[in-house]
Amino acid sequence: MVTAKGLRLTISEPFDRTGAGRNPLPPALVAELFSGPIGTVATSAREDGGWAVARLDAIQPYDAAGPASAEKKKALLAELQKTIQTDIFTQYNNALVLIHKPEVNRQAVAQALMPVSTQ
Repeated sequence: MVTAKGLRLTISEPFDRTGAGRNPLPPALVAELFSGPIGTVATSAREDGGWAVARLDAIQPYDAAGPASAEKKKALLAELQKTIQTDIFTQYNNALVLIHKPEVNRQAVAQALMPVSTQ
């Protein structure tokens, strides 16, 4: 049925939750696949204007002793640190806004950002 409709069917290489690999997948598709059990079907628009439809066939356990695991652990640690820093900054900023209730003078901002006349 797929070929009769002029569609292309491919089986992806295994990928992680980032969707990175030989054939990068749209992030929304990967997130939807990982949110459900085996058999989950997900769809997402692709950058080329087409659509990607995927079905989760299997989940492979992570091989912590594998050759790429040290680099993956380092990348994961860096990503977690950045995420935690961003979360803490966001919470701190939100608390300051709640406490001090700043107001923006849009007219003053517009004047400050206006190009200076060179006459």
